[in-house]
Amino acid sequence: MLTAEENEKLTRIGSGTPMGEVLRRYWHPVGCSEWVTKKPQRVKVLGEELVLYRGASGRTALMQLRCAHRSVALDYGRVEGDCIRCPYHGWLYDATGQCLEQPAEPAGSRYKDEIRLAAYPTQELGGLVFAYMGPEPAPLLPLYDLLRLEDGVRMIQVGNVNANWMNHVENIVDISHLAWLHGYLSRIRRKAGHLSLGAHRIRRRQRDADRRHRRHAPLMLRLSAGQPVRLAAGRGQRWRARPLDDLSRAGR
Repeated sequence: MLTAEENEKLTRIGSGTPMGEVLRRYWHPVGCSEWVTKKPQRVKVLGEELVLYRGASGRTALMQLRCAHRSVALDYGRVEGDCIRCPYHGWLYDATGQCLEQPAEPAGSRYKDEIRLAAYPTQELGGLVFAYMGPEPAPLLPLYDLLRLEDGVRMIQVGNVNANWMNHVENIVDISHLAWLHGYLSRIRRKAGHLSLGAHRIRRRQRDADRRHRRHAPLMLRLSAGQPVRLAAGRGQRWRARPLDDLSRAGR
């Protein structure tokens, strides 16, 4: 069992926290490509409120949600080219967060050059938008084979869980719950009998499954079995947790 101090250290993921700094060293999925359009959308990642949009060039952009002027949420703004304009006083920001225009300022004012929102690099792969929120230089985005496959069927599912990232990730290595929870719910226990579906059987299955598991990042589980076109026993890749904040996470 963790002490309260250990739990606090592992589950807090805001900027400047120990675990927050660790998780910011990885690329995280922050959106689905087909959902990211010229209409700005609000997202939360690692405790930070951000705005995500697609510019006229087709490139995605991710930056802090609030305008530096009056803290208006930029998901109410509009996309112009690859930039986003605040709806309150018209401040215009490019995809790097740099302020380009401040319409109410005197002509010749250089104040805009001093204003820059936090912005993060993004890349798209396999129908997902990934972002890197850590220090430079950013690592290469891993080209996971399953995200690059062009044969078969790709499905992306998104769901929110009201639990911190650690609660969900630790479930991956919790073997004993399989027989009692999933076995019962799927009626396997009733068909096979309680004793025949004991922990030793689950462990044997897990050893077999371990040959197919490869961990690429703290929050990602990879499982390959069978052919990619067979949905029932195909290839799967899951981000068990994209931390939204200290108390909740999103999974893909």
